[in-house]
Amino acid sequence: MNFRSFLGHLVVPASKDKMISNLTKYQIATKPGHRAQEHLFVLKSVIALYMMYDKAVILSMWDLSKFFDRESLSDCLNELYKSNVKEKLYRLLYMMNKNTRISVQTPVGITEECDTGEGVGQGTLEGALVSAVNLDSGVNEYFHDSEYEASYGKVTLQPILFQDDVARLSLDLESVQMGNNKMEAMAESKLLNYNLDKSCFIAMGKKKTRQEFLTQLETNPLQ
Repeated sequence: MNFRSFLGHLVVPASKDKMISNLTKYQIATKPGHRAQEHLFVLKSVIALYMMYDKAVILSMWDLSKFFDRESLSDCLNELYKSNVKEKLYRLLYMMNKNTRISVQTPVGITEECDTGEGVGQGTLEGALVSAVNLDSGVNEYFHDSEYEASYGKVTLQPILFQDDVARLSLDLESVQMGNNKMEAMAESKLLNYNLDKSCFIAMGKKKTRQEFLTQLETNPLQ
């Protein structure tokens, strides 16, 4: 075990409970006992509910481009501070990530180490959890009081996240556009970009209701 791994084993147990307790119920990555299938069950249940009432649903999906490489260490630490990770733990996490060194495993062996500067060390004990907190906090900031979110009964459904994958359900194009605007603002606030080849939306429902969406899109395309 190298020195960094040793520090990770010290930091993670001390800060993990604080970070996880401040994650919203919509981000389940890194949470013990949770799996991606839970989000799939939620999506299928909500879609089935609205289709039962003969309503179409639009599923928007966003993929952040090179999220783990591009997220800002200072931004991540700011979110950790909000999660009550402070003082010595806060400083130690900064010191562990302020000058990240990486090497790559290739078919002919491991490359020489290279300095990449400040960043969240991926593949580390704390890296995945810090990244999950960072994105969850950003999305929650823009959507926690949104009036455009779908719901299941009395339960409001914000965008759901598994690490850096984000999905959101909408019932009309106004809601879809509002979601796009908020996600764009969130990404800009964190200096992130989307992979447009992997980001998309899907209209689901009976042919008549889906056609209504398509007709509206022809005269009022999404931005």
